[in-house]
This record gives sequence, structure tokens and C-alpha cells, in this order.
Amino acid sequence: MDQSDTLEQAAQFARQALNLMEERAIAATPDNFTIWYLYYAGREPKMNQALDALLQGDAAISEERCAEIHREFLSGQDVSAVVHEAATVIKQELNEILKRLGTAGDDAAQYGRTLDTFAEQVAGADDGEALGTVLSDIVTATRAMERQNNDLEQQLATSSSEISSLREDLEDVRREAITDAMTGIFNRRFFDIRLREEATAAEENGRDLCLLMIDIDNFKNFNDTFGHLIGDLILKLLANMLTDTIKGRDTASRYGGEEFAVILPETSLQNAFKVAETIQNRIKEKELKNRSTGENMGRVTVSIGVGCYLPGEDLSDFIARADKALYTAKHAGRDRVVTERLTTDTKKAAKT
Repeated sequence: MDQSDTLEQAAQFARQALNLMEERAIAATPDNFTIWYLYYAGREPKMNQALDALLQGDAAISEERCAEIHREFLSGQDVSAVVHEAATVIKQELNEILKRLGTAGDDAAQYGRTLDTFAEQVAGADDGEALGTVLSDIVTATRAMERQNNDLEQQLATSSSEISSLREDLEDVRREAITDAMTGIFNRRFFDIRLREEATAAEENGRDLCLLMIDIDNFKNFNDTFGHLIGDLILKLLANMLTDTIKGRDTASRYGGEEFAVILPETSLQNAFKVAETIQNRIKEKELKNRSTGENMGRVTVSIGVGCYLPGEDLSDFIARADKALYTAKHAGRDRVVTERLTTDTKKAAKT
């Protein structure tokens, strides 16, 4: 990205990109934000042609199409460049503020020296006319200094406003980058970050770390029977259920599709099993009904696999172990919790 954009331009491009993504229901991921930021900045003419063609149609702009555009036109660019550019612009603006303050300091010093000179002239004035001239010069210099201070105050207020605006835009981008647009909980990107952090903490403090891998049973059937809008509501229902159930440093995220994950720091395998069982029971208590038609759509169930971190192991092995327990649960009949040490149903696991 070109670092020649002013702070105002960068903030404008960021707001335009975020507004368009919201209007067209495009997930505000870092890759997508980069695409539309550059679209408004006008730095990738060929990419803009492809995007203009998409915008001319009424059809939704899919995540897959955005990914194709990014791979085709921006595969060599660093997603973090957006944040890097914003940081650069802010740094430039701060440097300007410091220069203005330095100039103000020089002007104030000069004003002081001017007053000293006027003081000497006042002392040496031998008639009213000479004194009046000196006083007139003092008033002129004072008013000039006042105008400079007013200009500086306005400039500082403008810079502060621009920096605050861009900071808010960047915070929105940061939040969107780690949030699943559909469900509002953390996404896979944040899951990966948090799992690494918690694994490191578990290594350092020697405490347990467990992972729940959760999959909605027969999710495709719900979509095929009742439509994708109902499928989306089911995803949101489970996301809300996870958020309401976990506590403290626990982290719930959408892992992908209809699969979710919950990171449970400082939690034993037995206690993680209990958390999973609570989630399983709470979700299947919810009976789905179509509010407009009154149609009963049945109940949603989930299968859950539970894994416990082994100090020093690769995180992919940790995830795979919990995932294997999940698929054991599904193959055993669904609507159950299975730990990595068991391949039986919930009732038998609860006895351990």
C-alpha cells in the first residue's frame, strides 16, 4: 500500500470500505477489508474492474468470490498492511503536532523577547505620542500571538479528532477480524491465537487445559428441510448458548461450518466433560418453532468431543484428539459427549 495517504484520506477509505461491506453483507475480515480499502483508494485498477462488475449486479457477493479476488490480485500483499499504513499515517500526524508545538514554543519565546524590547521602549518614552506608539505595537504583537495560539488550538483539535476517528475505525477492523460475522462469537483466527496463548500458560503453570469440539447433529437436514435462514438461526442459537454457559477465561469460537470449539483453561478432563454435558443438555432443551407459521421444527442436538492438552505436544495433535472424540460421538449415535479416553456414550462417560 502507498503510504502517501493523509490521515483524513486513510480514515475516509476505511469508513467507505466498512460501510460497503455492511451494506452488501460482506464479512469484515482482514482480507476483505484490504480488498475494499484498496478499491476506494483506487490503487488496483484491474481489481477495481472486477469489483465494479460484482457491484453492478444485485446478487450477494459471496465469501468465496472475495477470496478469489484476493488470491488473484493481492496474493503477494500482507493483510496487516492496512494497519501498518494507518499506524504510519498516525505517526506522521503526531510528528506534525510536535512540529506545531515546537513552532508555538519558538513564537512564544519571540513574543517574550518582543515584550522585553517594548518594556525598554516604555521606560525610555519621553512623551505621550512615543508611549502611544509603543502600546500600539504591544497590542499588535499580542493579537498576533493570540491568533497563532487560536490557530494552534484548532489544528490540535482537528488532529485529535482525525486520530480518534481512525483509531475507532481500526478498532472496528480489529474486532471484525477476530469475530465470526454470522454468530457474533470469536472466529477460527482468534481460536488459533487463544489456543496458543493458553497452551503456553498451561506449560508455564503446570495446570490442565481442555478443549471441546462441538458439531451440530444433522445440520444439513435442517438446511435442506427448512432453509438456510433457519440454519443460520441454529448457528446463532448454539453460539449464544456457548457464551451463556462458559465463564472466566473460557473461550468459545466458531471453528468452521457447523462446528464450534470451546477452550477451557485450568480445567480437568472430568470437569471439561461436565461443561460439555451442560452444553449438550441445554441445547436439546430448546424446541424450534416457526413463529410465523407455528410449525414445530423439532429439537437441535450436538455431539461433543473432549480433549486434554499434553505438555509439549503439537497443537494440531491436541485438536485432532478432541476432533477424534467428536467423530466417535457422532458415529456412536450423536447427541452425546465423548472424551479422548472413551468411545462410549455419555452415560458411561459420566461414571468416570
